[in-house]
Amino acid sequence: MKRKQKKIIFAYLLVLVAYSIITILFIVSTRTPIKYAIRIEDVSKYSEVILIREVWHTGTGWEQVGDNSGYFDIALIEDVHLTGNIPPTTAIGGDHVNIFLCQIRLSGLFLISESDKQYKDYEVVEWYPIYPVTRYKVLPWLYPKSYMIKSDLKYY
Repeated sequence: MKRKQKKIIFAYLLVLVAYSIITILFIVSTRTPIKYAIRIEDVSKYSEVILIREVWHTGTGWEQVGDNSGYFDIALIEDVHLTGNIPPTTAIGGDHVNIFLCQIRLSGLFLISESDKQYKDYEVVEWYPIYPVTRYKVLPWLYPKSYMIKSDLKYY
């Protein structure tokens, strides 16, 4: 083989190895579990919990959609105020809203300034996503639905 051909083959192999390393790092970073999801059937095993989801309207930013008995009827869903170990929020818009099981302590009532509306005020002790975990990603099928990864925990 000529020297020029060897250099071309070496450069090709170098690019292939670099691409492989980048691909492996991407796969590992999207597959490392940080927070495992709980199935809705298992919610009844927990006490002093609420099911919440993020909402995008004027108010507290969170609504209670259930408790340890499961999901509420639509008429029973209400806004709640959260403090403590609050679950991560997502970018505004879309229909990819995760539901979280939160172990809580009731702190009383919360009053939004310049409003006469009062909301239940909960201190979140611990939270877990409810299966399936959804996310805003270019290729959502690449990401696991049974747990959250590091990029899911970024607060916007």
